[in-house]
Amino acid sequence: MSSSYPSDEFEYQLLDTGSFQKLEQFGPHRFCRPAPQALWPKSLPAPNGKKQKENINTLKAKIPAAKGKLHSPLPKNGWRIKFRDIVFKVQPTGFGHIGIFPEQAPNWLWIIDQLKLLNGKEIKILNVFGYTGGSTWPLPRQVPMSPI
Repeated sequence: MSSSYPSDEFEYQLLDTGSFQKLEQFGPHRFCRPAPQALWPKSLPAPNGKKQKENINTLKAKIPAAKGKLHSPLPKNGWRIKFRDIVFKVQPTGFGHIGIFPEQAPNWLWIIDQLKLLNGKEIKILNVFGYTGGSTWPLPRQVPMSPI
C-alpha cells in the first residue's frame, strides 16, 4: 500500500486494494474504484449487509453505460479535502477519476521541500504534465512566481 498520513494531515485514505479494485476514503465519502494493477486478493472482507454496502460508492472506468453506483448522496458540485494546508476540490467523473491523484502526495512534499531551499527567490514554473496539476498547487504558497 502507499504512504499513509494522519487523518488530520490528509483527508484521504487508501483502505484496501485487490481484485482489480481499490477502496478509498475521500473526506466523508468512500469509493471503490478500478485498479487494473491490483492483481492480488483484497485484504478486507467483502461488505456484508445493506448498511455496509450503502456506505461505498462504486465508480467504473471506461464503460460509459456503467457509471457505477452512488449509494451515498454526493454534493452536486463536489467537495473539498485537505492535504496539510492545501485544499483540493474533488468530484467523481463518469470515467472513474475523482479530481486528484492522492498517490502523488509524496511528490507534493518533495516539491514543497525543494521550494523552501530557494529562500523566497522568484521562480518560473511550467507544468507540462496533464495529470499533475495538484503538484503546482503548493507553489504560490512557498515562493514568488511569475507566469511563463
